[in-house]
Amino acid sequence: MPKLAVITRTKNRSLLLRRCAESLAKQTYKDFVWCVVNDAGEESAVLEILEYASTQLKLNTQFVNLKQSLGIANAANQGVLATQSEYV
Repeated sequence: MPKLAVITRTKNRSLLLRRCAESLAKQTYKDFVWCVVNDAGEESAVLEILEYASTQLKLNTQFVNLKQSLGIANAANQGVLATQSEYV
């Protein structure tokens, strides 16, 4: 179980999501899982970035795909509920 969960909520923002992945990969603290919550956006674009993040950037990733948009706060809460870590 990772010590920390980083929750990122996204909806059709591939460029920003990729930048987030690259920023996380530069962190010196590595005991975390990156949980990306797709708030009813384009699923394939998010999965492509998560594949890049896990294989090329070596990040521990988790994906939550919402079929219906819940909004910023509720989507982020779904990420919190989906992860298992000491800190969020």
